[in-house]
Order: sequence, then structure tokens, then C-alpha cells
Amino acid sequence: MLSGMGSFSKMIRVFLFCLFEVMTTRANAMPFSASKSEQIVAKLEKSRTEANFSLEAARETCLEALNLCKILNNDILHTDALLQLGNIVSLRGDNQEALTHFEQALKKAEAAHYLKGQCNALLEAGYIHYVWGEYDHAFSMFKKALGIATQNHFKEQEAKALNLVGKYYHTKGHYDLSIAYYRQAAAVTEQLDDYDRMVTLFLNIGKTYIGEENIYMTLSYYLKAFDASEKSGNKLLKADVYNHLGSIYLFLKQPDKSLEYHHQALKLRKEMNSYQAVATSCNNLGETFLYLSNYDSAAVYLHESYELCLRTGYKKGTVKALTNLGRVNNRTGDLSRAHDFLIRAYSLSMKAGYEAGVVESALALGQNYLLKKEYPRAIGYFEQSLSRMIPANMNEFLTDAYEGLFTCYNELGDYRKALDYHVKLNQAERNELLAQSDRQLAELRVSFDLERKESDNQKLRQENELKQLALTKRAWIIWSVVITLISTIVLCLLIYGRYRQKRSAHIKLQKLNTALELANTEKDKMFSIIAHELRNPLYWFRNLTEVLSKNHTQMSAEKLGKSLLAIDESAKNAFHLMDNLLNWSRTRLNRVIPRKADHDLTGLINETLRMFETIVNQKEIELKTSLPAEAVIYVDADMFTCILRNLVSNAIKYTPVKGQILIEASCRDQFCTLHVTDSGIGVSPHGIAKLFTSGSFNPSPGLMQEKGSGLGLKLCKEFVQLNDGEIWAACEKDQGTCFSFSIPLGRQVASLSVGARDVSTFP
Repeated sequence: MLSGMGSFSKMIRVFLFCLFEVMTTRANAMPFSASKSEQIVAKLEKSRTEANFSLEAARETCLEALNLCKILNNDILHTDALLQLGNIVSLRGDNQEALTHFEQALKKAEAAHYLKGQCNALLEAGYIHYVWGEYDHAFSMFKKALGIATQNHFKEQEAKALNLVGKYYHTKGHYDLSIAYYRQAAAVTEQLDDYDRMVTLFLNIGKTYIGEENIYMTLSYYLKAFDASEKSGNKLLKADVYNHLGSIYLFLKQPDKSLEYHHQALKLRKEMNSYQAVATSCNNLGETFLYLSNYDSAAVYLHESYELCLRTGYKKGTVKALTNLGRVNNRTGDLSRAHDFLIRAYSLSMKAGYEAGVVESALALGQNYLLKKEYPRAIGYFEQSLSRMIPANMNEFLTDAYEGLFTCYNELGDYRKALDYHVKLNQAERNELLAQSDRQLAELRVSFDLERKESDNQKLRQENELKQLALTKRAWIIWSVVITLISTIVLCLLIYGRYRQKRSAHIKLQKLNTALELANTEKDKMFSIIAHELRNPLYWFRNLTEVLSKNHTQMSAEKLGKSLLAIDESAKNAFHLMDNLLNWSRTRLNRVIPRKADHDLTGLINETLRMFETIVNQKEIELKTSLPAEAVIYVDADMFTCILRNLVSNAIKYTPVKGQILIEASCRDQFCTLHVTDSGIGVSPHGIAKLFTSGSFNPSPGLMQEKGSGLGLKLCKEFVQLNDGEIWAACEKDQGTCFSFSIPLGRQVASLSVGARDVSTFP
């Protein structure tokens, strides 16, 4: 997709460059009589455009505007010029100079009672303090700016303030509050069509979902950020997108892709001389090389990141660089040097209140002391890291902390605590495996979205080419008008005819695209449900067989028999679920066509009930039938048995030992109504309303903890409707449930007497 969008990005850059040239020409050609105010506004606008291509050129233009402001003595324009200059030098990494400009802008704005200027100055100065690790001071400035923006309906400033407050809460590990503020900011930003701010917001929201292990949402928001950066044309924002993509691919354990995106980000940031951003890219490349055990390359990039962070006063980046340098030296065996780096990182993060920094540096210090066999000190740092990472949802570090604590207590001979942490380590590793599976699934889903989006972009490009061709032909037609009026009329009629054809074809294409999108959505939903529903029964079946294969020689005959019965029951459940999933997926794809014919009601029911002999005997359930003699029904036999099989299976699941299940039927008005009644636990009235509603009913486990998928009742409803019948349920809490459904009687059968019945006990 990146290569596919390259041409579009190039078009945007060419357009912005042309716009810049036009504005430059207008500014230089402005007559001397034009007011100083207009000249200042024009130069500030020119500076903002230049900032997308060259920070040096943008700074020079901004200084020209600032000199004009001093001559004019206009505090409002002077404030805007100082803010613009501060932004430019901040992008270069000169944060101290930038803060000076922002503080001067704040004083000017306060003197002129310029509320919007005060708001902007507070936000920009606050962000510098945030970069320096003075989080609480920065937060107070963000909140003050948010109050001004909200009261005065400054939407742009309100969106930026909400974003920065969310960033503060994210740094502090309060992800719920963070994402709430990010979403408020996104709602305001979408009203403004501000692509630059959209990029930043989408990246921040996506990063928050990493803490919740929701990788699909992370990748989805990063994809939105990439699209917005293409529309923006801002190099630094595109570099930010590449940087986040590189980080998420390292999180997904794909270092090659991570290196590719981080190198692209570093290249763009160096082109723009944005030192603080370059420091971030160098740190991320160092982390990736550390993951690959390429310690020399990692050390080179991390030292460069550390030097740039010191130069710009970027404390958060300094902590990360020092921590990663400590990890490198831990790996290479230079434990004394590693300790120096990690102690400095730990002290800085504790002083700044940077929770993530404390977690990572304390964890690395624990590993340092473990390597030096100073187990009590190692335990102290491991436990401190663990106590902070759990509230901050930093679950990716749990395995390292548990493994370190297990090793320490094992070496100290405290085997009880060692065993406790070994159990926690196993659980964390199991959770990590499940999370990794979810991450891979999320990546596949996003890859599919990317491919589909690229296909849509290809279609748009083809349509644009056709439109361009049509415009060329129209130009030729306009020149032909000069030659003769008659030919013009003929050509106009031809064009109109072709336009109507294209419009008709376009409408058909839109309908086809809509149908394809619906089909794709249904397919995605079907695959997701099948994957989810099959995992649980197969997982338990695998566990049972694994236990039996390893321990059968030590098991008693009674326990062995119970295990075999459990495996048999698990296999039946899995087969039953597979059968339901197959039938359900066929109905979803509209591939089920009922083959109706006359069938003997009693024969179909008895044939279906035979499969339940084992479980009925095991639970000592009394299964009775009460059916009209010689009743004939007009149905698809396979669908009918599937309906009955699901209803009886549910009844057995919720009926207690020595309970009772009754299957009875009555025939009236060319329809036969069947009732499956159990003496089980029943369903609440609230649950009854959701039984047949797609996607809303989550069944509780059976009395023997049998698992259910909830698909059976939905399948019953669809099959009953395909056979021209209806299905419903009634129950009382703790007094059993009755499921009923109606089906047509046989075509050649007259109404049967309700009293003529064949009552029997099965088996």
C-alpha cells in the first residue's frame, strides 16, 4: 500500500509546492501601499507553508513578520508571530528558545486581552514542560487552556488541549481517562477537517489500545493516521506515522518490518532537522537492533538518541535511551556500566513521575542484580516494577518480572515462593501466547482492509484517468464549435448520450459494490464466529486427551472410565457444534434449500432420540414422548432432525439428574405443533426475550458445566422458518422450560384428532 500511495503523496507535495510559489509571488509582488497588517498575515501564512518543506526558510520568513510587528506595534499579530517562531524552533529541537518565545507570546496576549493567543501560548509552553518531564506543571497549563477554549468556543484550541490532556493521562498510565479525552478531541477535530491534528489524534488513540492488547484497533487507527497524513502532506507527520508503525511491528515480533518503517521515519526527520524527533527514531532503531541481538548497532543508535535528548532537554526520551543502553550492557556482560545507565534512568523517571520509565528501568535493574547474583536487591527492584506495571496494564513485561522473581527465590532456596512465581510465570506465558494469536488475527484483518482499500484506490485512479480523458475530448469539442454550429449540436448530443450511459453504468457499479461489501462483511463475521466457537470445545478435548495419554498407566479403572466418558462427551459436543456451525454458515451464505416431502412424525422423532441414549442413561433422565398416531408432516427431514436435536440437547443440558423431559405434539388446522419440555433450571423473562435474537444471547453452562455456543437456537429459528413454521419458548424460573415450534402437516393428510396419541417412554 505504501508504494501504491507514493504517487498520490507526490501529487500532494507538488500541489503544496505550487501553492507556496503562488503565495510567494503574491507576497513579493504586494504593492508598497498595502497595509503592514496584511503583509504580516501573508508572511505568517507563507511561513506555515514553508514549514512543510524547510524549517530554515520558515524561520527566516517568520522573523521578517516579527520585525514588521515591532514596527506596527500590534500585540495580537506580535503574539501570533512569536507563537509561529516558537513552533519552528521547537521542531528543530531548540526547546529552551521555543519556551522563551511562548512565554513572551503569553505576556503579549494577556496585555492585549487576546484570549485565543493566551490559549495557544499556554498549550505550546505546557508541551515544552511535558517534554522536559515536568508533567504536573504541564497538566495545569493544559487544563487552564482547555477552560479558556471551552468557554469561548475556540474549537481548534479545544481539540489540541483535549489531546494534550489525554497524552498526560497516557503517560501516567490512566488509559481509560486518556482514551476518553482523545475521543473528545477527535470529535471536535473532525468538525474542523484539520488533517494535521487528525494524524496526531489517531496515533495517540491507537497507541492507547496497545495497553488494552487490542491490536486490531491500534492498527486500524494507525491506518487512519496514514490516510490523513497523505492528505496533509506534512513530512514530520508522515514520519510520526512511520515511527508508530515501526513500534507496533516490533510489538508484533516482526523486526524486519519495524526496521523498514523506523528507517523511513528517521530519513524524513533528518531532512527536516527535527532533532527531538530524530532522537526518538534513533531510540526505536536501537530497541529493534537490541531485539535482534545486534548489540553494536543498538549501542550506536542509542548513544546518538541519548546525546540528542540531552541537547533538547527531552527527559522522557533520555529515560528510554538510558534504559535501553543498560539493557545492551546487561546482555554484553558489562554489568557495572549497565548499572550506571539504569540507576540514572530510574532516578530521572521517579523524579518526573514517568510510570512507564520506572517500570522498565526497575525491571532492567532487577535483571542487572540477578546477573550479579545479588538476589535480595534484584527481588526489591523486580517487585517494585511488578507493583507498578499491573495498574498501568504493561502486561508485556509480566513474564520477565515473574521469571526474575522465580529465579531469585529458587537460588535463595525459598522454594514455596519460587513455586508461586513459577505458576504465575506459566499463566503469563499462556496469556502471552493467546495475545500473540489475537495480534496475528488482528494483523490479518488489517491486511485485508489494506488490500481492499488499495483496490478501491486503484478504481479511483482509473476513474480519474477516464474523467481526464473526457475533459480532453470536451476541450476538442469546444474548439470544434468555432468551425460549425451544426457539428457542435451533433457532438453535444453524442456527449449527452455517452454521459447517460456512464451514469447508468456507474449506478450499476455502485449497486454491485454495495452487494460485494455486504458479502465481505457477512463472510468476515462468519469466519470470526466459527474461529471463536471452535476454540473452546477443541481446547478442552485436547486437554482431556493429553491428560489421558500421559497418566493412563497411573489411573484407576473407575477414573479411566470417567475420563473416556468425558472424552466421548467432549467429542460429541465438538461434532454437534461443528454440525451447527456448518449448517449455520450455509444459511448465512444462502446455500440451504429445503427439500420438503411427507414424513412420518413418530419415525423421525424416534430416530433422532437414539443419539441421546448414553447421556440420558448417564444422567438418569426420564425421556417421554406423546405423539399423535400416524401423524405425517411436510418438511425437510434433515432440517427437522437438526431442530429437534438442538432442542433435546439443550433440555438435557439444563435438566438435573433423575429429571424429566417430555416431547409431545398436537395437530390442528393443517399444522403440527411440537413441545419439548424439561424440568430444568429455566430461563429468566429477560433471557427469554433474547433467546432467538442474533448476537445477543450468551448461554450459561449446563448443570454439568457443558459449554454452549448459542448458535443452536438461532439455527432452529432459521430452519423452522425455512419450513414455513414458527418457534417460541415459555418458562418459569427454576421450573423448567418449554420450547415449541409448528410445522405443516403432510399434503395428503386431513386434520387429525388431538385425542389419538401414542404415549411412550424413550428408550
